[in-house]
Order: sequence, then structure tokens, then C-alpha cells
Amino acid sequence: MANKLEKFDWVVVGISDPIVKRCQDVANFSKTTLKHFANMDDLATEYENIVGVKFVVVIGIDASGKQISNLVQVTTQCFPEAYQLIVVEKKMSAEDMISIKKSGGNCVIQEHEFVETCKLEFIANQAIKGTYIPVKAAELKADTIVGFTMYHLMPLNEKYLQVVAAGDKLSESKRKRMQEVPEYYCHRDDVGLYAQYLEENADKTAHGLSSRCRAQFLSLSTGFADLVLLITDQSASSSYDAGKKLYEQCRKTANELLANLGTVDSTWDVVTVSAVDDFGTIERSPAIAAYAGLLSLTKEIGKAEDVVLSAMLCDIGFLELKPTIAHKLRDGIELNAEEKEYYGRISLVSLNRCLSRKIPIPEKMKPIIVAAYERADGKGIQQLEGRNVPIEAQLIHFCRLVDQASNIKWGESRKPSTEEIKNSIIEKENLSGKFSPLLIQKVTHAKI
Repeated sequence: MANKLEKFDWVVVGISDPIVKRCQDVANFSKTTLKHFANMDDLATEYENIVGVKFVVVIGIDASGKQISNLVQVTTQCFPEAYQLIVVEKKMSAEDMISIKKSGGNCVIQEHEFVETCKLEFIANQAIKGTYIPVKAAELKADTIVGFTMYHLMPLNEKYLQVVAAGDKLSESKRKRMQEVPEYYCHRDDVGLYAQYLEENADKTAHGLSSRCRAQFLSLSTGFADLVLLITDQSASSSYDAGKKLYEQCRKTANELLANLGTVDSTWDVVTVSAVDDFGTIERSPAIAAYAGLLSLTKEIGKAEDVVLSAMLCDIGFLELKPTIAHKLRDGIELNAEEKEYYGRISLVSLNRCLSRKIPIPEKMKPIIVAAYERADGKGIQQLEGRNVPIEAQLIHFCRLVDQASNIKWGESRKPSTEEIKNSIIEKENLSGKFSPLLIQKVTHAKI
């Protein structure tokens, strides 16, 4: 009798109590399923009975670079479609890390960062929930060349079945058959091609405009995630050209998105429903950035491109936070004085991490990034004087508050309209000194 198949979102291989506990904590919070194997022998015995694995953590502590590379080759063979995260000792050389990547590892992270920072939450979310992007069947047109591969989700066995190959011409009969299923998927690497398809086959209706904005926003989100993963990956310290390329891609996509966002009826709905589920880290940054950029454009608050990019980059330092602090923030628990001081360095850490990878951030953006969590009255954590808190930074801060109050989460009742939330924040914050009168005046009549 065949063994019963078991479904797990991720697999952890190796022995280290702190690492295994950290993985289990994240799995519990994110409501994902995890299977732990103490060694490769156990994995080899059971892996054929496991399905649905999207994320593998290989614990490479107390092992040489060559030994870890061999382990990664095995886990890659067992789970060829899964994202491979490798945990190594701090003393491991850059050469060994690069060798591990070549053996099949997607990302290499040092042990202390794995346990003491929030990088795991972000990487796990991208691996488990961000690999495939939903594509609406109604967006397809007959007699068009589809430049990206499309998949149909088979939820019972958690597999993606290819239904359209990149370069196929979509006939009218196939398009009609496909519309029997409302949603298909494309790989995150193809999201730019998906956006290009919608642009080349533009639907001038309101629905079509929303679809194009949604695709551009998804392209911005995936580009941002790739940039963060590059900055996070300890084996890629010399990948300066790759970082510059990803940054330029984000800049270009941001401008394309800004050109279209103002044409849709509900901008906030476009960026909100497009954002992937989050694990409590920085997945909301592109949504906050998109809306802040639109307000910058329509209300003449700085340069919209600078606002969008600053709003995304200013939160990268969140991944450096201790998990205990992140959990308190997520659960609305008051931070102590030491934790507040640590939390207050997020934006400065963000800037330093970007500069360490030689991301070409213009000088005029640096003060915006650094002050993105500060108050206009100088009473923020860094206590920057009001004149050193640019209005663009205040706008990002404002949009973050609106997003936090608007974002619907499972298990919670539906929130008031975004317009009501915005007005409530303006009424309260206008008295608190968080924002300057000029910023309040500009956003009071802004379209939501």
C-alpha cells in the first residue's frame, strides 16, 4: 500500500535548536506548515511522501563550505521547485558562500542574522506566498501573443499546471475555455512580461486601466522584493551591478505606475488588493510608496519619483530589527525606552544598507529616507529639528498611518472607508505635531 502524501509549505534540514525554534515560530505566526528533518538520511527516507514544499532551510552550522554545497545539491534534487535558504556560520568565507549559491542555494544568511533579525519573515514570505502572481482570465484577448507562461492552480495537490506557454498565440476558442476559470497565475519572474502584455493590448475601459495599474504595481513589488533579497543575501556582497540594475528597474516601473494611477477611480483599492499577504515585515512598503507617490504628484509635494523610491527604501532596515521588537509592533505592545531607540534607527539603517551595496541613491533622497519616521515638531525618536524633516518624509509617514488603519486582516471586521480613515487621522494628527500645517493642508482634500 502506498504511503500517504503529506503537504508542507516548508522543510528545515539540520540540527540547531535556536534555528529550528525560530522557523517554527514564523510558521506558527504565518499559519504555514513546516516539517523538520534532523539529517539527510531522514530526508532521503521521507521526502517522496511530501508535496507542496516551496521553501527549504538548510542548517549548515559546523560544516565546511564543500559539505554544505553537497547538502544543498541533495535538497535541490528532493525539492527542485523550492526556494533554498542556507544558514551558515559567521566566519564562513565569501568564496564558500558563493560556491554554496552555485550548488543550488538561492540565499545565504549568517546564523546570528537568522536568529536575531527579521530577515527570515521576509524571505519566507517571498518564497512561500510570492512565487506566483494571480492573472485574471478576463484580461486576456483573442489572437494575441502571450509573452509569459500561465498556470492553472490545482489546489488539491498544490501544483501549478501549465496552460499557456510563453510565445503561444491565444485563439478565441481557448480564450473562451480559459474564462471558465476566473484566475490563473504567472511566475513572479514574468510579472514584467505580464504588465507589458496588458500595455500592448490596452483595454481603454475603467476595468482595463485598473488591470494595467495592478500589473505595474505587482511589477514594482516584485522588483522591490528582489532588491531587498539581494541586499539581504550575504553571498552577494560583490553584486553591485545587480543592485544598480534592480534599483533602476524599480525607478522605471515607479514612473510607469505613476503615469497611470491617477486615471483609475480608486487608487488605494488597486495597490491594496494587489499586495501579497505579509508576515509582519515590509511587504506593505510598495503600497505605501505608490499612494505617497500619487499624492506627491497630484498635490505637488516634492518629486513623485523620489517619494516612491524613498518610501520603499526607508523600511529595509526593518529586517534588521530583533524579532521581539517586531512582534511587539505587530501586536500593538508598547516598546520600552531601549527598544524605541533601536526602532528609531530603522530608516538610518535602511540608508546605510543600500549605500553598502552601492545602490545609486541621489543626495536629495537621503534626508527623506532618514526622516521617514520622524515628527515635524522635532519630537521624533531621532529628534530631528522640524526643518530637517522634509515634507516628502512627512507624506510617507502619513501614508503609512493610513495604510495601517486601512489594511484588512483575517479575523477582523471590515474597516471604515479609506476616506473616513484619512479624515480621522488628519483631525487627530493635526493637533499632535506629527505633521506640518502645510502637509495637512495638502492632503486634506486629496483623492483616496
